[in-house]
Amino acid sequence: MRNVESTTQRQIADKTAGNAAAAPQAENADAIDRAGRGMSRYLHGE
Repeated sequence: MRNVESTTQRQIADKTAGNAAAAPQAENADAIDRAGRGMSRYLHGE
């Protein structure tokens, strides 16, 4: 059970770190969204 606990806590820490890293990029959300849609169209051949 100890391994499960530490894994869960590590995932929470990773998610928190990821959110903190993403926060400064909020102003770039539109550009990221456009790039994501472009990549999606490329991958799906649309």
